[in-house]
Amino acid sequence: MTKLREMYQGIKSQDEIMEKWSDKERPLVSIICIAYNHGEFIEDALISFLSQLTSFAFEILIHDDASSDDCPSVIDKYVELYPDIIKPVIQNVNITSKGGSPSNLLMGLALGDFIAICDGDDYWCSIDKLQGQVDLLLANHESSFAFHSAFYLTDSTYRTDFFDYPKKMVLRQADIASKHFVPTCTVMFRKSCYDKVMSLALDWSKFPVRDIPLNLLLASFGSVQYQPHFASVYRKNIASITHNKSHQRRSRLSLIKMYISIFQYLTPMSKMFAMRSIVILLLGAVRTYVSSFISWLNNRVCRN
Repeated sequence: MTKLREMYQGIKSQDEIMEKWSDKERPLVSIICIAYNHGEFIEDALISFLSQLTSFAFEILIHDDASSDDCPSVIDKYVELYPDIIKPVIQNVNITSKGGSPSNLLMGLALGDFIAICDGDDYWCSIDKLQGQVDLLLANHESSFAFHSAFYLTDSTYRTDFFDYPKKMVLRQADIASKHFVPTCTVMFRKSCYDKVMSLALDWSKFPVRDIPLNLLLASFGSVQYQPHFASVYRKNIASITHNKSHQRRSRLSLIKMYISIFQYLTPMSKMFAMRSIVILLLGAVRTYVSSFISWLNNRVCRN
């Protein structure tokens, strides 16, 4: 938090933020932020959003999925200060546990031509993040989305070597399929390309993750622009379900089914990389089952 405060040197008022906007009536960018029990982190995210210097309007759509900590009250505090910029959806009942999708809900409300993603436990560390990506996508009409490098924050250390970033700046679907080097908090995509992805015959509710298939399918509707500078911080949140080892093991079969579901929308080279991912997941599952069986067998032998 100290590093963030030093970086932004205080946030402007709502009027000061909006006075630079050429069109104040309609946002060009919609920021999508999903939060759940992010009371410790959500202020970092909001400060980084509100500190963006842009010539265009943006909106902040934030969804709290019935957090049990102070996350909703922190959001409410900022909504009072920035009522024309921050548009919250605060749930009293957790909709994810009932099969609902916070992402789909917010995307249905988004007014921007471009969508920027950042979860409530991550944040941006460049005041030009939005302007730079919009300028890049406007200059490259054939591109479906853009992303940049991100610091990996763990134990108060900002690592630059966690993600294996590409060596080239313009990527295709096969490049995205070869390695998962796209941190979600760095992504901006065209809403029109997202709508095309959502029109495909897929059941997203059965996918254990959203970012991998979304990035692959967005890349089927255009090239991908990569910026090598570090403009976001991806935080290792131990409480996050994605960092839970047990969850990761249980998700293997679902991940395999996910790859099979999107297989028809992949290029031949992308299919090869998807098959490699499936094999790796299968081998991981076999190792887990063998290890569990050996442990069970040892316990039986010891008892006898």
